[in-house]
Amino acid sequence: MRLAPRLRMAVLTVVVVAAGVGVNQANERLPPYGETSVAMELGRDAVVPPFQILVHGARGAEHVQDITGEPLTSSGVWVLVELSYATLDRSGTPQEFELRDSSGRRFRSSERVAGANPWEAGADIWLRGEIVFEVPRDALGELTLVVWPQGRDQGLPNRYGQLLLWVDPLAVEEELAVLAQPVLLDAGER
Repeated sequence: MRLAPRLRMAVLTVVVVAAGVGVNQANERLPPYGETSVAMELGRDAVVPPFQILVHGARGAEHVQDITGEPLTSSGVWVLVELSYATLDRSGTPQEFELRDSSGRRFRSSERVAGANPWEAGADIWLRGEIVFEVPRDALGELTLVVWPQGRDQGLPNRYGQLLLWVDPLAVEEELAVLAQPVLLDAGER
């Protein structure tokens, strides 16, 4: 009779350990649920599925000229973020770009600037250009660029990229900033 309780305890221990190992293995192989941030670094490739993204830098400007040649002014300032990206598999376009200032305010990429909307890239076909934001002058300084490849709330998991940027409030360009049109890059270029 003493063997049965010990055998049950041994079997129960094996089952609990096996379940723990199974859960750990599943956690390593299955993506987490909910939103997950991918840390990005300035000047380095980052994988934010289904995109590869490289942010080159950001600048502030009083006035911007879009691809139609139209000069645009703002009650605040323009922030131009230069970046390049490609997809990991099929063609696509990131759904949303956002800047957040140190106070937590959020600014979506501007729809007023022709040619500043995200452009369609392909699998390992890199495009480079600028995304434009219109922000109040007091938002300048430390900004966080957030890239939502598939938009918000588009199913689980929902990954997004984050990158800290510095746009010097004292170095805002006063002359007309000409928006760089998206350019298809040669193989190996970013």
